[in-house]
Amino acid sequence: MPSHRAFIALPVSGEAAASISAVQSSLRQPDGSVRWESPDKFHITLKFLGTTDNDLLDRTARTLESIARTTPRFTLVYSCAGAFPSCHRPRVIWIGTENNPVLITLQKAVEQACFTAGFPPEEHAFHPHITLGRVEDGNLNRCLTEAIKTCTFEPIHSGCTEIVLMKSELHRTGSIYTKLKSFSFQP
Repeated sequence: MPSHRAFIALPVSGEAAASISAVQSSLRQPDGSVRWESPDKFHITLKFLGTTDNDLLDRTARTLESIARTTPRFTLVYSCAGAFPSCHRPRVIWIGTENNPVLITLQKAVEQACFTAGFPPEEHAFHPHITLGRVEDGNLNRCLTEAIKTCTFEPIHSGCTEIVLMKSELHRTGSIYTKLKSFSFQP
């Protein structure tokens, strides 16, 4: 049966992506130990589905459409940078949002709908963020660690108008994302 590696995401507005890209540029180091994400891939992952057959993706899409119809449009404010698992041992460099009750409610609804459809529950607490880069070298230089810890910028506002079901194809040069379906929030 045909399947796709998929995830559910909240896209970033074009203007916000440009501002986030500027923050990303301020963190770049000349040593090349980080694989930086392209701004056209910026998003918040609400739920990673993994490899999923098309029938289940279609059922999931119908549920997402229902969730979107009951979710008002909202604005996120990106205000901090950080790293997983920590700034001292970064593997993923990110930009995060301020607390937003609509986003939290949306993510919980997506998580519950996916669990009901048969997807395993998420093991980690939801931490809304956009991945800026992935550290490839375990011997990261101190300059990048300090840049992450001391990164400051003006808050970046991004209007959220839709939820998307994305396909992710893995390649040697990184992943390629393709929008399968999108669902608009309430005006």
